[in-house]
Amino acid sequence: MKPRNGPSELDPLVSQGSPTDKMAPGLDERSLASTLGSVPAAQRVLFILLVEDNPSNQRLLLRMLQRSGHRVVVADNGKDAVALASSQYFDLIFMDIEMPILDGIKASLEIRALEKSLSTSKKTHIVAMAEHVQEENQQRFSSAGMDGFLQKPIDRAAVARILGEIGRVKVDT
Repeated sequence: MKPRNGPSELDPLVSQGSPTDKMAPGLDERSLASTLGSVPAAQRVLFILLVEDNPSNQRLLLRMLQRSGHRVVVADNGKDAVALASSQYFDLIFMDIEMPILDGIKASLEIRALEKSLSTSKKTHIVAMAEHVQEENQQRFSSAGMDGFLQKPIDRAAVARILGEIGRVKVDT
């Protein structure tokens, strides 16, 4: 992870989020319901690894995820992402594809190999973030063990849809 000079919006890297601020800005339950198709019975707080080397994109996504009430850890490259994923479980990883040191495809392959070697029943959801998500790239993402993708620039409704699908909790009535 890159060292940070002085306090910033990214410190601390792990955020608890605000329990009273559950929706991304501009999204209320009605707009979220139309985005997801229906309001989930319950939404759990997700532990998310955000892997992005661009500081502006980091701030934007971090703010969006925190305002949705989720806990977020930020990594600046794929190597740091693999190290973090090897030491703790994340519900979701938003993985930039084009990064220095170790790109998102290689990092995802290493994370999937790690999960397989641990014989764990928990599989982290990995979502690729890329500017180009044509069919051939989608196939590359899928072959690397990624579960979905977001096209850059990031769309709030697409993020809300992913968070809703992964964070949905079955509630017995």
